[in-house]
Amino acid sequence: GKKEEDLGRSRGGLTTKIGACVDAVSQKILNVTLAPGQRNDCVIALAMLGDIEGVTVIGDRAFDTDKFRSEMARRGCTTIVPPKTNRRKPANLNREKYRWRHVIENVFSRLKDFVRVTLRKDKTNVSYLGFVHLAAAILNYRQNCRLCW
Repeated sequence: GKKEEDLGRSRGGLTTKIGACVDAVSQKILNVTLAPGQRNDCVIALAMLGDIEGVTVIGDRAFDTDKFRSEMARRGCTTIVPPKTNRRKPANLNREKYRWRHVIENVFSRLKDFVRVTLRKDKTNVSYLGFVHLAAAILNYRQNCRLCW
């Protein structure tokens, strides 16, 4: 069924969201998760971050929810997320640290170079997630070789 295969309806049709946890310094992919296309990004983030504690979490406006911020504060994490425009009391944004968000966008750009990831050529969730993990491992290996030189 569609629920088991992380396929969801969005404006573009049946889609799957890929959530990734990336180390901004080494630019390595730490964790990858899948979700249906209509699922909220904040739900994906909480599942993706797992039990990470005491780090700085950078995200886009989709992560600006009270639940996400309180969970990150409970774990001792610093949250760098721009406030949504409809917030009554917007949180302060550290723009210097938020500039590091481009690293995550760069990783997704490199991940989309794999056509099989971009077009979701695999029918089952297990095989698609397996190939996403393989692509992430290849990118991490390439990044590791670049750091050695």
